[in-house]
Amino acid sequence: DKLINLLKNYRVRLVYPLIIEKILITYDKNGAVRKRKSPKKGMLLDIFDEFVSIPDIIYKKGFSFDIICVNVEEIRRDDGKGSFRRKGISIIDRKLLTVSKVIKFRTTKALLALLPDSLNMSFSNNELAEIMDVSIKKIRKFTYTLRKAKLIRVKERRGREIFFTSSVGKY
Repeated sequence: DKLINLLKNYRVRLVYPLIIEKILITYDKNGAVRKRKSPKKGMLLDIFDEFVSIPDIIYKKGFSFDIICVNVEEIRRDDGKGSFRRKGISIIDRKLLTVSKVIKFRTTKALLALLPDSLNMSFSNNELAEIMDVSIKKIRKFTYTLRKAKLIRVKERRGREIFFTSSVGKY
């Protein structure tokens, strides 16, 4: 609601930091240090995890967004007080190491550049997930946002599968 109200009178630029690489530094109870790279890598489609909750804003006049690709260092302490997912390891601090790239999206049509060139004019979530080598869950968020931004539309349904086509011509 805040963004919608701001867009009535102002231009809004959303800046999203996307962690491409994370170095994990963990101090154990004795003060010894373990350092490793996180196996998780960020990707451009991660932004749609956030956009799925504000899809109607993306196509509004005056809205733009930037994705800032960053490398960070995460400092952790094995104190037994952290999340059970991290086996009790607490996150103490995060430090920005480098900004590797800034990707600016000034129009909604720029989002269509995220679709692969090898994609057919009519495509399903399954086909898109296979071509992009991404989970179907992530692709569903992507196509949902593109639909709400009026960049793609439902062309047909075959059973439970939905086929999409571009609403703005050839991408």
